[in-house]
Amino acid sequence: MNSRIDFGGYYKSYYIGISKRLDFYIKTNRDTAEFIYDLISGNNLTPDYVYDIDLYLKAYMLSSFIVGKKFINEKLSIFVGGELISVQEYQDGSVTGKVISLSNNDYYYNAKADYYFSKNYLYSGWNYEKPSNGYGKSFYLSLKYNINNISKILLNINDLFGRLFIKNSPHSIVYLNSSNKKYDSSGHIVYDPLISGKEEYVNYTLKMVTKYNIEYEYKKYFIGCDKYDKLVLPYIGLKYYKFKFTYGSRFKNFTVNFKNRYFSIGLNTNKLNLKKASSFGVFVGLNYNF
Repeated sequence: MNSRIDFGGYYKSYYIGISKRLDFYIKTNRDTAEFIYDLISGNNLTPDYVYDIDLYLKAYMLSSFIVGKKFINEKLSIFVGGELISVQEYQDGSVTGKVISLSNNDYYYNAKADYYFSKNYLYSGWNYEKPSNGYGKSFYLSLKYNINNISKILLNINDLFGRLFIKNSPHSIVYLNSSNKKYDSSGHIVYDPLISGKEEYVNYTLKMVTKYNIEYEYKKYFIGCDKYDKLVLPYIGLKYYKFKFTYGSRFKNFTVNFKNRYFSIGLNTNKLNLKKASSFGVFVGLNYNF
């Protein structure tokens, strides 16, 4: 998940802007996804089933100042830029272990967590001190090459060599199990996990996720691919008038964009019924030439 607001502009070939954004990435296996989905949805668990838990999370909320320059000739346009970052919030960690379902609504778990954070969403009990805002840097590269009058290649790389530097970050390597099981007044299970391991403060460098995009256009048709870490997202589409229609094959999602001289707006989803959609996004942009 990515949520971003940018405000900036060009003066001649130079760009200056500011940005506020939230980047959220989760990698997990099928067992973990099904277990979390069943818990959130209130579905019955499969009795006597062992879930193999393997989850990795990386998230950060940032403010930044961006500078860049565009180079243009007859066929080639290149933008290079750099970003100075202030870190407000971050999460970076993994959880591995086993969950054993004892019945439709009862389970036992034993897990290990290796976790860097500004706020602890995983467990309670450590009265940690929140770190002061960290800082960071990253770079941008954008390239457009016009092969001829009807075809071109586009390449975009965001957060290249991106690093966030955190001083005195809370860090825990802990083992959690559900032996301390209780029930609330309604009879539902409440877990207050038993915790062992170590909790410490460290100077930490968080590696940002580099985002790649490559696209080939021929007349009104295009084919391309996005890449986030090891996640590859191919897509195809076409342009008609001021509209751009895209279909992503990985998650079977559709995107519709409208763009004119002054603004752009777009919608992305894999279900027309938004309550059932697992992929959803809205894009809005404004442009004004002085």
